[in-house]
Amino acid sequence: MGWYLNLQTAFVRTADGYRTQDLELDLVVFPDGSHVVTDAEVLDDRVAEGRYSPELVAWIRSHGDGLIRRLETDGPWWDRSWVDWEPDPGWDDTTFRR
Repeated sequence: MGWYLNLQTAFVRTADGYRTQDLELDLVVFPDGSHVVTDAEVLDDRVAEGRYSPELVAWIRSHGDGLIRRLETDGPWWDRSWVDWEPDPGWDDTTFRR
């Protein structure tokens, strides 16, 4: 159906796992190259809640704008054949458990 670009901070290994922060803003990119920005409206809410600074929100929006420009100029930079991938129907919930 397409690709979902979730803007978030880098994963950082910690003693008990990983730490990352979702930055709220996301892009949905369709196979025809069109895209939709989601959750842009919640960024102002995060500032009002004191969770994000205005500077961070400005950076998030700028980063999202840069990704959009890149998509519009160069198209997707990932292997587009994954849009057709489907899991093996024989897989069940235990296939990848250790």
